[in-house]
Amino acid sequence: MSGLIRELIRKPLLKGMLRRNLKNITPDGARAMVKTILWQDIEVILGIVGSLPACINAAAAAAGTLADEVNEKLSPELIKGFAESLLKDVDLAIVKDSARAVAALSRNMLKASPELKTFVIEKGPGIIAFGINAGTAKVNAICRQDPKLISGFITSVIDNLDKHELRDATLNLAEAFLDQRMGLISWSCKLFKRRLEKRLKSLGM
Repeated sequence: MSGLIRELIRKPLLKGMLRRNLKNITPDGARAMVKTILWQDIEVILGIVGSLPACINAAAAAAGTLADEVNEKLSPELIKGFAESLLKDVDLAIVKDSARAVAALSRNMLKASPELKTFVIEKGPGIIAFGINAGTAKVNAICRQDPKLISGFITSVIDNLDKHELRDATLNLAEAFLDQRMGLISWSCKLFKRRLEKRLKSLGM
């Protein structure tokens, strides 16, 4: 596959076609393309779905390699400028609508697939814990550099959330954590100490 892609990329005609088509692609065109792929020939989509595990593995490996190569060969300033220019053209309404559709599909799949729910319950905690460990390490590093950055980010996120659902979710999470043996008293004391120090600091004391 890599050899085929290498040869194709060398062709000026293909590069011109990609540049023109990718530049002119629209949300409506993407929707029409998905419907065509899904229903023009059902055998094709079944073949694609059957290859999803291999595709996910390959995509994960490709994403990791892409991140390593970009991080090694491009400057952070260049990456930042390029990312900012891309984000300006992203339609957030379409992204939200897509997230809603994917969430609805996921809920229906979980209801119709007890074995999938079992897999999520068995494998999910380990995957989530790995992500939390990586995320908390990053959060701590960011807080050490700029203590106000995380607070401002969380405030901005919460302003765009459903407050009722958020309240119930935080209560559910709090109850789940309270059921664990994580040194709750010690954690509470540390949190109280930090909040007190932050309040005194804001008052100039």
